[in-house]
Amino acid sequence: MSKCFSRLERAYLTKETTYGTAVVPTATEASRHIKLNMFNQTQLLRRRDKTGSRSQTAGVRGRTVARWTWESSLYGSGTPGTVPDYDVLLQMIFGQAATAGVYSLTDTIVTGNLWSFRRPSTADQRVVIGAVLQNFQFNLGQDVAEWTCDGIGLGMLTSKGYATADDDLKGGLGSFPSEPGTQTYLDAGLIAGFTGSIEVDGVTLAAIRTATIKGSTGNALVEDAFGHYYPVDPEGDERKFSFSFNAYDDDTAGMAQLKEAAEKKTEITANITVGTVAGNTFTFTIAGVQMDQSQLDDSGRSYVVNFGDGQANSSTATALDELTMECA
Repeated sequence: MSKCFSRLERAYLTKETTYGTAVVPTATEASRHIKLNMFNQTQLLRRRDKTGSRSQTAGVRGRTVARWTWESSLYGSGTPGTVPDYDVLLQMIFGQAATAGVYSLTDTIVTGNLWSFRRPSTADQRVVIGAVLQNFQFNLGQDVAEWTCDGIGLGMLTSKGYATADDDLKGGLGSFPSEPGTQTYLDAGLIAGFTGSIEVDGVTLAAIRTATIKGSTGNALVEDAFGHYYPVDPEGDERKFSFSFNAYDDDTAGMAQLKEAAEKKTEITANITVGTVAGNTFTFTIAGVQMDQSQLDDSGRSYVVNFGDGQANSSTATALDELTMECA
């Protein structure tokens, strides 16, 4: 018996051409990560009929949907305009590939596969088939820039469960693939999350402490189709993106301007650049933000002003310009 050490896991990300049809990873689709959790959530169906006693009888298997979460550092490829190796996840947020290193929104839903290969090779290997991304969060201002996302999928397939898996769950695979023999990472190294610049409504915030960009993509799967144990198709609802930050309070005109914008719910644009090294820098532009009310925190030596989650809005119903991300 050999234990499975969590440090010996390697993750790969592949983009599906057809929902629910798995794409076997290659060495270039390896991606650094902190945590990758995946599991099948399977219903247990029970009858409601009276049995004549207070005891329950066994239920049967119902529908299944996969749940997954991803956590990793925010790091670039090392080359300005070239996307990082977790590009598939970013495409799942924005709905399309980047153009010249810039991700912009579209209403298309991108699906993919998240592969987890563990050692020893005889351990149970895993993949989420038909994954869609539902929520994400970029955390800015901390020591090491990091981000998280989560979503659902058609199902999680395992190497040891392949032989007895349903055809839908096999995702078109003739067998569970072995891990690629080598890995190629586009990893420019650590980004100190407190480096870069933040401009909100034209005001450069020198006293910024932390900021957060997060959102819900509105992506989902049809989970209630008759005759199917697994979700059958991706579908989409309204996106909801938001921006929040806090900074040391001061008596400048710029800080007063931001507080007034929050009071009047004036739409503002925030430009956030994380990192300072070419090829390992990201610039987020989040537009149409109606900032949450400012609140003062006097628990420390200096006052801190907190602006909670302010929702971003597209400039028009069809512009889809509430969020862009540039790899520079």
